[in-house]
Amino acid sequence: MTGLKLNPILKDTGEASILSERFQIPQQDIILTALNLSGVSSDLPEKRVRFRLTPNGTQKDFYFALCVNTAPTPFKLTGSAIYLADEKIGSVSFIENDTCNDNYFRREGTELTLNTNSRSSCAGCAICGTYSLDADDKGRLLKKDILSQRITEILLEHGQKDCSNLYRVTVCTGCFGSEKTTVNHILDLSEVLEKFGFKGILRYIGSEITSESALDKIAERVPHFALSFSTEMFTRREKLLRKIKSRVSFEDIKKTLNGSMDRGIEANILYVLGLDSLSSFTEGFEQLQPLMNHFPVVNLFQIYSPEQVLLRNGEANRIEYYLEARRILEKMYETSTLRPESWENYRPLWYLSFGKEKKNDIRI
Repeated sequence: MTGLKLNPILKDTGEASILSERFQIPQQDIILTALNLSGVSSDLPEKRVRFRLTPNGTQKDFYFALCVNTAPTPFKLTGSAIYLADEKIGSVSFIENDTCNDNYFRREGTELTLNTNSRSSCAGCAICGTYSLDADDKGRLLKKDILSQRITEILLEHGQKDCSNLYRVTVCTGCFGSEKTTVNHILDLSEVLEKFGFKGILRYIGSEITSESALDKIAERVPHFALSFSTEMFTRREKLLRKIKSRVSFEDIKKTLNGSMDRGIEANILYVLGLDSLSSFTEGFEQLQPLMNHFPVVNLFQIYSPEQVLLRNGEANRIEYYLEARRILEKMYETSTLRPESWENYRPLWYLSFGKEKKNDIRI
C-alpha cells in the first residue's frame, strides 16, 4: 500500500446516511460511488479485479472493476464480501483479474465490445491505467479476413451462430493514428459484421473522427452508427492527454457532435469525472448537452497508480463534489428522455436512482 496520507472519500456508512438525507440520494448509491473512487485493500495478488457486487438492502447485481491496494482506502475486499470501515456493504461473486481483453459482452450478452487495435499497447495519457493491465488481447485485428476469423472464434466461444441478436457492437480501442485509418477500419468492420447477420448499431469510441467528409462517408455506408467522442476532460487536456487527443479542441468536439446529429448519427461523449473543477464541468456540459442525442457516459476517475491521486482536481477529493455533479446533470436532463444505462458504464454516478426516478435498467 502506498504511503500517501489522504482523507477518505467516504469514512463510513454513518456519513453515507447523513449525505443521503442531505442530497436525497439512496445511501447505496453514495457508498458505491465512493467504492468506485476509492478502490479496495485486499490480500489478493492482482492489482485490479472485476466482479459482481450485490449491495446490502438490494437484490440487484452491479459489475465493478476496481484497483487493489493502489491508494489508501476504507474499503476492504475479503473473501466474498466488501467492507466499509469494518461494516459489510455487499456480497461479491465471479472475482477475476482485470485484463485488457480483445472482446467482452455487456447488456446480458447483446452488446459486444471489440478491442481491435491492441489497446494494451496504447500509452501516453496520464489519466489512463490500461498500460498497467495484463494484456489479453490478440494483436491488431485491422484486416477484414483477420476480423472475420476472430469474430467467428468469439461466436463459437459464446455458443452463438451469428451476430443477429446483437443490439450494438462497440469499437473501443487505442488510437489508430489518423482519421483516414480509423474511418477505413469502421467501414471494414461494418462490412464484416453485415456478413454475420448484424443489423444493430456500430459504435466507435474515440477522438480521431472530426471532419465533415469522414462523417459523410460513415453516414453513407454504415446503416446505424454511433459516435462516442472520447473527451475525458474540459481543462488540462494538453497536460494529461497524449498529443493525438489533446490537439482536438473543445470547439472541434462541439462541431463533431453537431455534425453527427445532423447526419442522423447517435452522438454523445465519454467524460472522466474528477479532473475538472465543478464550475468547468458545469460550463462544459451546458454547452455540449444540446449537441448529444444519447446520454453521456460519465466515468469516475479511478486511481490505477499512487501518483495518479495527484491528478484529481482539488475539489474532487470530497464525496460532495460527485454528488453535486450528479445533481447538476440530473437537472440538465430532467425534462429529457435520455437516461444513463447501467450496462454502458461500470464506473457510474447512478446505481439505484436518477433524480426522483428509480433505475430499473439492465445492469450487467
